[in-house]
Amino acid sequence: MGEVNVTEVAGYWWSATSPEIRVPGVVRLVAEEHYELTTIGSLGESFTSPGTMADVTLFGVCGGIEYTLLRTIMTNQKDHGSDTDTAETWLSFVMIRGTHLSPDERFVSASFRCSGLMWLWARWGKISEGHPDERHEIGAALPEIRGGRVSIVRRRSRVFGVGHSSYKDHIVIEVTAENGVTLDELERNFELPIRAFTACVTGRESKISHLRVARFLERRDKSDGILPALAEVNPWTSRDLEEKYRASLINLDDVFFQEVLIRWLELSGNILNAMVIAAPRKNRGYIQMEAFAAVSAVEQVQRELTEGRPSTFADSLKSILAEHREVLGLNSDARSKIVNAVKLSEFRLQDRLEHLLVDGDARPFFEWFFRGHVNEWAEVSATVRNRLGHGLAMPEGQSENHVLLVNVLDASRNVIFLKLLLECGFPKDELMNRLDRDQNWNWQVESSDKWPEYLRSISGEK
Repeated sequence: MGEVNVTEVAGYWWSATSPEIRVPGVVRLVAEEHYELTTIGSLGESFTSPGTMADVTLFGVCGGIEYTLLRTIMTNQKDHGSDTDTAETWLSFVMIRGTHLSPDERFVSASFRCSGLMWLWARWGKISEGHPDERHEIGAALPEIRGGRVSIVRRRSRVFGVGHSSYKDHIVIEVTAENGVTLDELERNFELPIRAFTACVTGRESKISHLRVARFLERRDKSDGILPALAEVNPWTSRDLEEKYRASLINLDDVFFQEVLIRWLELSGNILNAMVIAAPRKNRGYIQMEAFAAVSAVEQVQRELTEGRPSTFADSLKSILAEHREVLGLNSDARSKIVNAVKLSEFRLQDRLEHLLVDGDARPFFEWFFRGHVNEWAEVSATVRNRLGHGLAMPEGQSENHVLLVNVLDASRNVIFLKLLLECGFPKDELMNRLDRDQNWNWQVESSDKWPEYLRSISGEK
């Protein structure tokens, strides 16, 4: 079903809301990241100005193959007086090849690759020969999580060269959902959490590729049976990346791997944003924005994973509201919002950052990781976040300021990831040993000695 180096096709296109209007058009991949459809004629969608029409689903047939463009926006329209003289340009980040799929349509199975997963395979190079299409499941299938079952499998493909061919192995994530999932649910519940997990444990940015979904359609064949319709999502960007082996903090042979991944997927329901922020990646914004978001994400993790510190005033207020609920006319949800707002205002951000690391059994680990400077890290990070949030300048020079922000960003990401690993069941002593043996992590532990210096710097001390 794959195409080789195809980044442009031509055919006929129409809008899901106006299927009777079909016009010729060409869709092409632009900058390896989004799709641009140029039509000869109008698709019948009206708009006041370019870029204002969102969430339009476009269908096409090119060379006998069905295509779908999701969440498209019109970026340009040139009207020369007649329908045939009108040219439109549409932009989309999601193209589906092989079927016409609406955004809310549910499918029962999906599979995808996640760059970096091969690094988690401890049995690298010890694979028995087999048929290219042979499926080898690695470990048992995980129990149902967030509406689907996840399997980690090895698949082998044949790579052809000049005068020879060879086999290449891939780790593939397969998801099955009896009640079906949408593309958005698949991304939110499985793709993004697993991508973030892989990036964190390998220390490298991870990308999703070779995403294929299947839904069951009634199609007549010789046996009068039901055949699955297979569709590829963003096939033109699904390129095999060179993945050189690199040690990771966890591998598929670890006895606790399944427990950690299950819990990680469960937690992603409430803190997916924090997981994505924690994952190593190329910074795509201003360092100030990245640092602000990272510290805010640490605060979010604290709210979700730990109990707030006892609050005499908030507890008293809760009792008062409950006692006078009939007079006040507040239901339980309204009373909870008021009490939670009081709790949030009673403790400084610094208190919350500290509490995340010193709460429960994690304290010895983070005291080791920060070399006893948990308080300094929390105060520096809270000060930076508050200053950035209120538009206040840091008291240092620009170059020193940049170094400080980078360290706050990196430390915040590390805190989220390590806290989640411990929360997911990664043995604390084993995690310390692996961090100590890893050169990159060992360097980050040693750099914790800088936090007292940063604290003196932002407080104006010498």
